[in-house]
Amino acid sequence: MAHASIDTYAAMIRYHATRAQAHEEYILGIFSSLTHEHLGMVSINILDTDLKWAELGYQIHNHQWRKGYGYAALQAAIERMPELSIRRLEAYTYEDNLASRSLLAKAGFELEGIRRSFLYDNGIWNDQHVYVYINEDIV
Repeated sequence: MAHASIDTYAAMIRYHATRAQAHEEYILGIFSSLTHEHLGMVSINILDTDLKWAELGYQIHNHQWRKGYGYAALQAAIERMPELSIRRLEAYTYEDNLASRSLLAKAGFELEGIRRSFLYDNGIWNDQHVYVYINEDIV
């Protein structure tokens, strides 16, 4: 896999900065406080401002799994809900991704439902679990 150029990354940063300024999407980098190593990212995509509804995505580099970084990242996203005017934050995962399902539950997300045969990936239809975190303080 070829590495992206500095120009590619600069364009990507400008794109995401524009989306953040428009209150459409926020990308939060996850870095080690000790080594400053990049560990992963969290994305918050605003789905509907009137409904105060957003979706959460997260990715931790696989050599950093099971070290607490995912939990800390989800907590950071939850803490930003009031400043971003988000009442409902959704996250999705495959049924067989037990680690992600466990992480979401540990962070306070509740399983709201299962979308049966929702995503086609690697030649099979997969169920998608929908987890939600509701911030009752946001009206």
